[in-house]
Amino acid sequence: MEAQLLQRRWTGLTSALEALGPPRRPSHHWGPWQAAIPWRGEAVVLVHTAQARVSHRLELWLQLLLACAAGHPPRRGVLIARDGDGYVPVLELTAPAPEVARDELDRLACLQRQWRTRGWPVPPETGWSLVANERRKPGQGRARATGTWEGSGFHAGERDRAEMEACFGAGLPADDLLTPEVLALASELFSPLLTAEVER
Repeated sequence: MEAQLLQRRWTGLTSALEALGPPRRPSHHWGPWQAAIPWRGEAVVLVHTAQARVSHRLELWLQLLLACAAGHPPRRGVLIARDGDGYVPVLELTAPAPEVARDELDRLACLQRQWRTRGWPVPPETGWSLVANERRKPGQGRARATGTWEGSGFHAGERDRAEMEACFGAGLPADDLLTPEVLALASELFSPLLTAEVER
């Protein structure tokens, strides 16, 4: 039974990739950035074998930005990840124009330089929950971010992860974490990515 499930997953993953087109992995270069980026047809494609997380959304976004900035713009970016018992496209991003991609890479590099010595003060899952839910349902973002950070009877909070305890201290309440500065920084990081997201 387990072998059949694995075979179904593998077949689903193969089908999802083949539907996008033939594979290639060109090298893209712009400014100080260079990477070999996986494509399928006219799309930059990122495959992850578990459920998609914020880090995978950001990775796809950065790959898409570099491909566009280098002057070889794809039509879109696609994240394929686990959904239920199979693998499907879980995220599609619209490709920005080359000049927009270059500006966004410069902006993100500026944020990285600014926070290099202090550490980025926004936990990734909590920050994403805040901005994404506020966009979908204005007024609900902070409550959802609190649940992501503190957890509930059904799931552990992001603050319970060892790396979050090391960065923010054990048991930090959401009210102490979600300061106006953190709220603004989460929006600054994630808003362009959310704007590029194609509604499913």
